[in-house]
Amino acid sequence: MQVLGVVPFVDMRALFALADLTIVASVCHESSSVVIYESFQAGTPVVGSQFGAIPELIQDGETGYLFPVSAPMALAEAITLHFSRRAFERRRMRQRCVEEVRTRLALENHIREIKKVYQEVLNG
Repeated sequence: MQVLGVVPFVDMRALFALADLTIVASVCHESSSVVIYESFQAGTPVVGSQFGAIPELIQDGETGYLFPVSAPMALAEAITLHFSRRAFERRRMRQRCVEEVRTRLALENHIREIKKVYQEVLNG
């Protein structure tokens, strides 16, 4: 494992793609973690804490793994679980990450969701 510290923005996508996992061990509320989307875009699964909106972004066992906040052993178990999977399963997970970000961030989906909210407001 290697901790890189501050990374220039232009290098981030390549580094995400090289990584086996991205760890998002947040203990503060995040409404939409950009780092998760960046990781998924590069095909890298995310191990994230069950805090804020993180559980809404990660499909446990599909696009990454969730663990309880402030539970380092659970984090370690999630990492171990990932590396215990067979190579083809890890490749499939990487593919699901890319599909997830393409689907979730597609303009058509955003438009549809915004229309739904407006319709709910108009309908009372």
